[in-house]
Amino acid sequence: FEQADSSSTRAYGGTGLGLAITKRIVEMMGGTVGFESVEGQGSTFWLTARLGKVAQPAPLLANESAGDIEALLRIQHAGKRILMADDEPINQEITRGLLEDVGLIVDAADDGAEALRMARENNYSLILMDMQMPKMSGVDASLNIRKLPGRADVPIVAMTANAFTEDREKCLAAGMNDFITKPVDPEVMFRVVYRWLSSNAPTSNPD
Repeated sequence: FEQADSSSTRAYGGTGLGLAITKRIVEMMGGTVGFESVEGQGSTFWLTARLGKVAQPAPLLANESAGDIEALLRIQHAGKRILMADDEPINQEITRGLLEDVGLIVDAADDGAEALRMARENNYSLILMDMQMPKMSGVDASLNIRKLPGRADVPIVAMTANAFTEDREKCLAAGMNDFITKPVDPEVMFRVVYRWLSSNAPTSNPD
């Protein structure tokens, strides 16, 4: 691709290089790119590509209270099995108590390696993953869980005291779906858990 008018005084900017880059990207995505052009009238550019669906959490109404969310969890999701990975016993106890109060079944892992093993052996509707743990970090555990058969779509929510943008980006790059900062606000946790249990992501109910 190149400009029809290559003079330095041409009316339109650009070199046409963007179209060549676009063609390469589209071909890498399994598609094609083309155009229809009539001199003096203009051009229409089009492309095709093969795209996968990204699971989106179910929206929540702004006026839903914490009590409403807890009630919805009990009504819609009681009995679903969740994996919680956290190396702090007190954090485990508090989070387990909150989740069990709304009818969820909670399995606890003390480190990332144990979380990976449990995710391999069991079907979970949601995984809550601490970031800093012994033996294997939450990032590494999530990366490895995503490689397991049938675990590509299970929602994984990071739980960490690191609230910087780069920490969130690192979590998402590892295949996590969402992010909760510590200390955990129960209302925030319930909302995030409800979103992902209600999402379009394929989840597995306990047998």
